Amino acid sequence: MKNYSKSLLRIIVIILITVITTSCASIDNTKYENGYYIAELNHSFDKVYQVIINSIKAGITYDENGHAYDLVENSQTNDKATITAINNKNHSDRIEIIIHRISKNITKIMIKYDSNGDYIRSSALLNTLKEGLAV
Repeated sequence: MKNYSKSLLRIIVIILITVITTSCASIDNTKYENGYYIAELNHSFDKVYQVIINSIKAGITYDENGHAYDLVENSQTNDKATITAINNKNHSDRIEIIIHRISKNITKIMIKYDSNGDYIRSSALLNTLKEGLAV
């Protein structure tokens, strides 16, 4: 019985270590502050900017009902861009995306839905943008 208990304990410890390690490896360096979902991407500022603009213009960025967003603000300098889009069916539903050039191949992105932010929608949008960056 002792050997069985030790074996069971070892299996549980291995499973826990695997789960913790896998979870940590899959979590990006993201945070949520003042309604903004913030992450650093290992891509150039120009590429991140272009993927955001293309996803909004192509209708890839949409709400839970499938309604696309229309681009209403697109201001850009060398190191910063602010992009705002409004839902084409519900004008109170908006996305604000701010990007900052950190270095040649690292860009900080800040995503905020509505005035208070929406963690789930922002993280889903980040995943969509990452798919576009992977191409």
